Amino acid sequence: MRKSTSAPSITASTASGNIRWFRDIRLADVGLVGGKNASLGELFSVLSVQGVRVPTGFALTADAYRNALTEAGAESFSTQSSRPHKSVSLTRRPEDQAYR
Repeated sequence: MRKSTSAPSITASTASGNIRWFRDIRLADVGLVGGKNASLGELFSVLSVQGVRVPTGFALTADAYRNALTEAGAESFSTQSSRPHKSVSLTRRPEDQAYR
């Protein structure tokens, strides 16, 4: 297998700063790309230097995500998600749980 050491070429959309490669993201970038992407970037940087083969990836910035929602007319939908949700266990089957 061929080991790639560089990220794929950057397109025009990344020139505006909407995309960040995992190799360039650290935990301190939570405000820029969100918690999950910041964690993936940190893992990528730590494991890669230890010789663990990790697929490259990218993250959209939080601003790019918000802009996409606005352009799609979906920004009001995201504000509705603050209502309470049922908690579901990932280790048990739904039919085994008591729903309220």
